[in-house]
Amino acid sequence: MKRTIGIAVVLLIGATLTGCIGVKRPDIAVSGFVLDSDTGAGVGGVEVVVGSLGRTVTSENGSWSFSKAKKGAEVSVSKEGWTFQPESLPVKDEGDVLTFSGTRIAYSVSGAVFDQSGAGLEDVLILFANDKDEIVATTRSGSDGAFEKSGLKGTYLVVAFKEGWSFTPGERTVNGEDAEVYFYGSPSVGPSPDY
Repeated sequence: MKRTIGIAVVLLIGATLTGCIGVKRPDIAVSGFVLDSDTGAGVGGVEVVVGSLGRTVTSENGSWSFSKAKKGAEVSVSKEGWTFQPESLPVKDEGDVLTFSGTRIAYSVSGAVFDQSGAGLEDVLILFANDKDEIVATTRSGSDGAFEKSGLKGTYLVVAFKEGWSFTPGERTVNGEDAEVYFYGSPSVGPSPDY
């Protein structure tokens, strides 16, 4: 009986010391992707946080890797103007490939078109073109020159067009951070652009 109690005490002390000293878990490598849920393309510039161990950023094709992860660390991702699913994933084993799906947050653009006297210019066609120069959305200015377009996701080149008019600036780029766009028109003399 004394011998059983002695062995139990030694095991208890050993377990306590192991807990105090701590067993260092080895570093493990993990990697993954962040993909656009609408297009399936990789999303670059996404911050990837691996618990309290460190951070990295996705490459242009949405891939990332981290070589000093620990088993059980939570990995989360973030980028302004985006939401991601799942919110986080745990590191389970060496070589884990963790994939997140991102959705751009839709935004609105508003603004106005004015003539040389400062009065609103009605019925100006406002064009929104994507990075492939494809017109993907349009709206028109109202009687006060004001316009608004909602439901936009991504980066667009915005152009104002009205037959017989030229506008300054010639174009504006919007990506959700600059929600107001103003154009100033004057009657043009030369040929109109082909929109």
